[in-house]
Amino acid sequence: MGIKYLEDPDLQFLVHAKNDDLKVLVGYLTKDKDGGTRWAQELLGEKRFKAAGANFVEVWDLIAAELQLFGGNSIVNTWRGNGVPYHELLCDVCSQLGGNVDNSMSAYEIENLVLAKLMEKTWEDMSPEQRKRFCETIWLPDGGKHGPNLYEIIKIIKTSMFTSFLISGVVAGSLATELLGGRLAAVFAEFAALHLRALSLASSAGILGTVPGVVYVVAGPAYRITLPCVVQIAYMRRAMMNDDRY
Repeated sequence: MGIKYLEDPDLQFLVHAKNDDLKVLVGYLTKDKDGGTRWAQELLGEKRFKAAGANFVEVWDLIAAELQLFGGNSIVNTWRGNGVPYHELLCDVCSQLGGNVDNSMSAYEIENLVLAKLMEKTWEDMSPEQRKRFCETIWLPDGGKHGPNLYEIIKIIKTSMFTSFLISGVVAGSLATELLGGRLAAVFAEFAALHLRALSLASSAGILGTVPGVVYVVAGPAYRITLPCVVQIAYMRRAMMNDDRY
């Protein structure tokens, strides 16, 4: 029968996505932690996906459909022929991280909450020097003698679109580098060069080296797919908003 994209206003922007950004999503959806093919994925078997080769922009809808399937119950998915809306998947991921989700919140707002919860959990394992370097990397004041304030950072994530974009890029880059390997690190090189104060993604993402660990400690098996995907989509959405493409 094949996978079927459920029309989704929160994923429709992917029609304008960059090929390399979609490549990261494909990696999360189809590769396990050892680099092998996920047994539960259906994307690689789709005729249209195989025909597209590495031209992922042609099959953005299939990529989105695969994500929707991972967000739903497999038995229910079989019955209805598709997965769940991104908003439902996003609320589920945010709740898993301990976020207080209101279903009336927009996808953008919930993604900010996901980023804030990841920062909160990662902050605990960062040294004072790492915290200072992180703030410098995303052009935030280092807090002076009192040091950076986590709650100020969380507040800025929710109120500053540009800061939310920068943090989403650093977190997404850290996850892609650690979970998918160095071959995809170059995807974020342009982002780092254009927007971060640090000289490279490696020095920026390295500050958040505990983020991948948070994913595996906090999240169950299903969330080890959906959580990185949510972070990647949050970055892609903010990148497009920053470029006035969405």
